[in-house]
Amino acid sequence: MGAMTLVMAAVMVCVGAFSGFKSQLAVPFIVIAAAAFVVLKRIKYQYIIYGILALIVAYSIIEPFRSYLGRNPNVQPDSVSEMVDVLQKSYGERDRYQRAETPVLLSITSRLDVLGQTAVAIDYVDAGRLDPTIAEWMAEAIYLSPILAFLPRAFWPDKPSYSTGVWFNQHVRGSWYDSRTAVGMGPVAYLYLVGGLTGVLLGFFCIGILQAVIFEGVGRAGPGGLIVYFSVAMPLALLPTDLGVVLTSLIRMLPIAFLAQYFVLLPGRTRLSPTPPRQAPR
Repeated sequence: MGAMTLVMAAVMVCVGAFSGFKSQLAVPFIVIAAAAFVVLKRIKYQYIIYGILALIVAYSIIEPFRSYLGRNPNVQPDSVSEMVDVLQKSYGERDRYQRAETPVLLSITSRLDVLGQTAVAIDYVDAGRLDPTIAEWMAEAIYLSPILAFLPRAFWPDKPSYSTGVWFNQHVRGSWYDSRTAVGMGPVAYLYLVGGLTGVLLGFFCIGILQAVIFEGVGRAGPGGLIVYFSVAMPLALLPTDLGVVLTSLIRMLPIAFLAQYFVLLPGRTRLSPTPPRQAPR
């Protein structure tokens, strides 16, 4: 790996640390390992190890740091020295607000456990703790997605963002003190919060239809269809938590993808178009 790549990774790690994004400490090393495998056909295990170690450090240091900023919204470190001071204070107070018996590795795996998050969300709804206005708000993100996709904020100054990660972490998971950490609940939990079991069945039925149209219909329609397919394949396959936001992004991306494939393939169409035969001179 070149020195420039390592410098860029170090910059991303520093920016992620100062911004409080845990994933940004580990992702650069994972990306380097994946790129090395694609280019060199070898697995760079050291970068995978670096990524795992960075993730452990993130949960040991960045998580208390974000919690500290959430409890003290007026604290805004503006320099490196202030940032270091806040990191020291947050690390010193971590035992007061975090359960000491929870190991770091367990905290990491619990964040990646979508099944566990789904179970917590189902229990939250079945116990009657869900505010109906929250369910309506989450449903709005789905059925208003066509409007949200194309209506700019200039015409809708109060256009909502419909991000549920922080709310889920505070109210459903019980991390009331942490106003900065967003936790993904998974699509099943999202639909269950919106409409219970009926919402899950109806939601995945509609998602299946959309996937079939994109994957089996558009994706098989030649090179242009492949361009459209790869433009929207990842969110449709992975199904991130905020389904309303995903639908908004898909609806916004599809026209762009159709236009992109048209202009990308236009030179080829021009070359392949038959030219009219020349008339013989009389």
